[in-house]
Amino acid sequence: MILAFGVILTLVSVFADPLALGLPQSGFGWKQITGTLFGLAISGLGLWLTMRLGSDNVNGS
Repeated sequence: MILAFGVILTLVSVFADPLALGLPQSGFGWKQITGTLFGLAISGLGLWLTMRLGSDNVNGS
């Protein structure tokens, strides 16, 4: 769930201009950069948790 949220946040941030979520002709601004970085960080955390919890479940712990 955390991984999915991070991926969605990253995609929405990166593609905000083509999706008409920002001001027209504003370029890639600080809000998109911040959203992209947070999305990548959350995705990384979600991936790490998925791998860690997945390996615990496989080992029977």
